Amino acid sequence: MKERHWNILSEKVGFEVKPHEGFTYQNCMDMNLVEHTEAIVDIGEKAGKEYNIETSMAKMKEDW
Repeated sequence: MKERHWNILSEKVGFEVKPHEGFTYQNCMDMNLVEHTEAIVDIGEKAGKEYNIETSMAKMKEDW
């Protein structure tokens, strides 16, 4: 996920959520992110689709 996705997620849950070195599952549990599963899944799916589009476009550009 890119910075913009973390910003959207933080906005949705109402507090800052950003991974850092040492970020663990326990950190997620401590933040009670399980209550925001739907938003997390939605943003993650969109980020994945954007990544696929970006990599496809980069490959097309390279091939041309």
